[in-house]
Amino acid sequence: MRRAADLLWLAAALLLSLPAVAQTDCRNPQAQNDMNQCAYREYEKTDAELNRLYKQLQDKTGNAPQLAAAERAWIAYRDKECDLETAGEAGGSIRPLLQATCLKALTERRSADLRRLLKCQDDGATCAY
Repeated sequence: MRRAADLLWLAAALLLSLPAVAQTDCRNPQAQNDMNQCAYREYEKTDAELNRLYKQLQDKTGNAPQLAAAERAWIAYRDKECDLETAGEAGGSIRPLLQATCLKALTERRSADLRRLLKCQDDGATCAY
């Protein structure tokens, strides 16, 4: 019973914190936490577009296993690269903003690669660089 009460308290605390997150004005964030949240939201939009492109390509290609393997390897690369690029700010309040910015930039590049591959599939062309 004590555990259930603790879970209810935690759920209530989380629900009370949601309006503050939802009210962050990303047009002009002032606090570091707001800047971090806004940068992460921008990354999430970019990631959603990447996932959309990936699903399109997966449906069109006859190389789905190779595509999946390449995407898993790319995700590992992206995450490690952003960790490397932001390592100098470890423990700092700006690191989440820098990581989200890095993730967004690399994800935009990957989306461009997938768009190129989709075009090759549409055109029936070879996708060599």
